[in-house]
Amino acid sequence: ALSRLTEAAQNNGVRVIGDLTTNHTGSYHEWFLAAQNSGAKERDYYYWNDDGSYIGWLGHTSLPKLNYSSQDVRRQLFEEPDGPLRKWLARGLSGWRIDVANMTGRSGQDDFTHEVARAVRSGATSERGDAYVVAEHFFDYSSDLQGDGWHGVMNYQGFTFPVWGWLRDPDVKVRWVEAAPLVTGGLMVDTVRDFSSRVPWVNRVASLNILESHDTPRILTLLGGNLGKLEAAVALLMTVPGVPMVEYGGEVGMEGTSGEDGRRPMPWSDVEDAQLDALGSGGPVSGPQTKWNNDIFRLYQELIQLRLDYPALQQGGLRWLAAEDDAVVFLRESPEQTALVHVARASHDPIKLDALSFPGLAGATTVFGLEPDMGAETVLLEAGGPGRQYWSGDVA
Repeated sequence: ALSRLTEAAQNNGVRVIGDLTTNHTGSYHEWFLAAQNSGAKERDYYYWNDDGSYIGWLGHTSLPKLNYSSQDVRRQLFEEPDGPLRKWLARGLSGWRIDVANMTGRSGQDDFTHEVARAVRSGATSERGDAYVVAEHFFDYSSDLQGDGWHGVMNYQGFTFPVWGWLRDPDVKVRWVEAAPLVTGGLMVDTVRDFSSRVPWVNRVASLNILESHDTPRILTLLGGNLGKLEAAVALLMTVPGVPMVEYGGEVGMEGTSGEDGRRPMPWSDVEDAQLDALGSGGPVSGPQTKWNNDIFRLYQELIQLRLDYPALQQGGLRWLAAEDDAVVFLRESPEQTALVHVARASHDPIKLDALSFPGLAGATTVFGLEPDMGAETVLLEAGGPGRQYWSGDVA
């Protein structure tokens, strides 16, 4: 079944990655059951207290924590062709998301995290040269992401939380908002730049930019249902360096006040086949009302296509030009193309930029939004409310 799934996905230009937990096993795993015998080699795979009890992840006795001082557990997990890392890559997966990656290999004075990250990457790429390994990491990942381990991280600290802090509704009180204090556009940019400056560029562009995940509230809930701010959020997701990650259902307006609440089933049954065909083709949607927000669906379609159409948004460098309370402006620059992006959370006074700093912008095309007020030496950018604007020009 997995081979059929991955083959069909690849035939449609989609790669499938799996989810691998390297931090712990379950208490009914065959290794842990064997480890109940004090003389078994598997005993060394886990952490044990002097009284014979064991250490579980965050105290959960159902999740005994793996001990990477054991070279054998490393070999079985990451090196053996029939081990979980390589076996499923050979059967069609294109990579792994590593669950609880930042805690893997860490317990008391032990810190094998970097060794494990390198072993995971080495094992994955030895089985499949283009394998992608991305780590779940909720904290400051800068010391853990230095080029030779995971390809990237789930970029909560360097994207998710600063974007939430800039855009979220202050009256929405749900779990996780304490991780995203309210900030201006300037402070958001400062935070993004700070985290970006600490890791190699190759890791930054391989990291997942996230607005919501299975562990967080839904972005639409955090924004208090404000579609203008959602437009701004998705615009940032699709235009800054990194890999845009869309949590299922976000593209149709699913809500949720927590990770658990946000894991509602995808409302497939609420959409008729004819409606799906119309949405996919960009045509008008008719028929009974559904739980899908078609405006949000079209927003995601448009912005994903924008990223696909403009090489500068996929591969270009990043240069911040303005960071005001209610708006940010930046350039994505590749050798062939310059893209100017203006994202606002509210209406604001005109932003004045130096036109001579933008190669290719003199002949730029307005991709979305208002025509910029361009003079010989200056460019004025305005916004009447939350949203985004783009211009693109070829570099001579």
